[in-house]
Amino acid sequence: MRNNKGFTLIEYIVATVLLALLILFAVNIYVTVSRNLILANETRTMQSEIRNISDAISRVASNSVYAEIDSPTPYSDGVNPVEVGKISFWTKYDPQSRDDILPDYILEHVVTGGENTLKLTRLINNVPVTQPMVNTSYQISEFKAMLKKSVPPVLDFEIHLKGTGEAEDRYAFESNETYIRSSVAIGGQRGE
Repeated sequence: MRNNKGFTLIEYIVATVLLALLILFAVNIYVTVSRNLILANETRTMQSEIRNISDAISRVASNSVYAEIDSPTPYSDGVNPVEVGKISFWTKYDPQSRDDILPDYILEHVVTGGENTLKLTRLINNVPVTQPMVNTSYQISEFKAMLKKSVPPVLDFEIHLKGTGEAEDRYAFESNETYIRSSVAIGGQRGE
């Protein structure tokens, strides 16, 4: 008579395969949850970054008395903003001597080489002080604006921000994009 104590080789193989499948399933869930957490964190960071950019533009615009957009069609159709290269802001403005007075702030959408960013230049005693407005982990995919002819004039702008793929998880970061659309009144005078 045989002694039936213990497991057979087939039982060990079946148990090992089932355990491997269970571990594979658990690892897959862990990886998916980790990616989603990274993506959520990057989205939160990007939204914070784009809100800071929007707030800075709004602060400059609301403290200005005049603004000009450097674009072929600065007023667009009155509904949709157009792609913009530069917006100039004046905190003091005299229509008769406009050509003699340099703007106090210049907001530029810079697209050169691998750089696609926004830079804010402030003229202090006619000396330009430039600061990038976008973290190097991000780039501006679109910057659109329009001036609405009203009293006071209103600057509508739209910014699209996307990742550059310099994060730990390139897949989640590169596929992440966010945008903001905002309006701000230019303080005081009517635009042209």
